[in-house]
Amino acid sequence: MDALSDVLRMIRLTGGIFLDAEMTEPFCLQSAVSVDSFASLIGPASHLVLFHYVADGELIITLDDSSSETFHRGEVAILPRNPPHTLSGREPSAPISALDVTSFNNDGNLDVIRYGGSGNKTKVVCGFLGGDSISGNPLFASLPAVVKFDVLQSGSGAGSWIRACLEFAAEKKAVKNPGDTAVLARMAELLFVEAIRDHIQSLDESETGWLAGLRDPMMNRALSIIHARVTEQWTTTKLGAEIGLSRAALADRFTRFLGEPPMQYLTKWRLYLAADKLINDRKPIAAIAHEVGYDSEAAFSRAFKRVYGVAPSRWGKATAGK
Repeated sequence: MDALSDVLRMIRLTGGIFLDAEMTEPFCLQSAVSVDSFASLIGPASHLVLFHYVADGELIITLDDSSSETFHRGEVAILPRNPPHTLSGREPSAPISALDVTSFNNDGNLDVIRYGGSGNKTKVVCGFLGGDSISGNPLFASLPAVVKFDVLQSGSGAGSWIRACLEFAAEKKAVKNPGDTAVLARMAELLFVEAIRDHIQSLDESETGWLAGLRDPMMNRALSIIHARVTEQWTTTKLGAEIGLSRAALADRFTRFLGEPPMQYLTKWRLYLAADKLINDRKPIAAIAHEVGYDSEAAFSRAFKRVYGVAPSRWGKATAGK
C-alpha cells in the first residue's frame, strides 16, 4: 500500500453534500459548522473537513487571520481543518451568521441559502467529510488551511464525474432515490483524494513537508515501504539499501523533507496506529504492541507514554470516553 492511501485509510473519511446556496452581491456569511451538525449522517467522528464548490459566479473565502482566496466557477475550496471563515463577494457587506439565513430541511432535501442584494449571483454547493482524529496524521499536518481544486481543469477522468455529482445534487436539491446518499459520500471522498493529488503536483520543487516528500521518487518509495511493512525491524541502513540509497543520503532526505530521521518517523507512525487500535480494537495491549512492530509490551508502553503523555491502558479509556 502506498503511503497516501495508508494515511487516508486511517482517517476513515465519509461524507456528502448538505447545502445549496445562492447569494447575490453584496453578501458576507460567517461559516462555523461542527461535527455535531452531521452526527446523524456520519456517525461518530472527531474531525470535519468542509468543501465549497462554486457552481457559478465568484466566491471569496476569508479566514480568521484575514488571509483570503478567490474561487471561480468550477473551483472547489477544501478546508481540511474546518477553521471559522467567511464566504463573501467583492462588494463590502457586514458579516452575518450563515445559520441565520439557512432554511433547514428534515425531509431529505438539502439545506438552502438564498441571501444578498441585487447584484451579481454566486451559486455554491457545500459538502463535508467526517473522520477520525487528525492529531499526529502527517497528511493534515502538511495541508494548507485552504486547498484549491479546479474541477473543470482536472487532468483525471474523475473531475467530470465529481462536477456532475455536485451540480446534480444542487439541481435535484434532494437525496431521495435509493443509493443517492452513498453515491454522494463516495463523491466527497473522491473529491478530497483528487484535490490532494492535484495539490501535490502543484507544489514547487523547493517546498518541503510530507506531501512534498511524496513527489520525490526516493522519499515516496521509502515512505510507501514503511507504511506497507510497518512491523519490520527497520534500520536506516536497511531501509536505504531497499531503495538504493546510502544511510547518510536517506537520513538527509528525511530530515530535509520531514524535519526528522526515518526511524523517528517510523516510530511516530507505529504509535499513531497503536493509538487508533487502543480505541477501536478490543485487544490486549501486548497484541497491539506486536501488531505495530514492538516485540516488548514494556518497550511499547514507554514509547507510547513518551509521545502521548499517558500509558496505553489509560489512553484507550480516556480517549474513547471523549
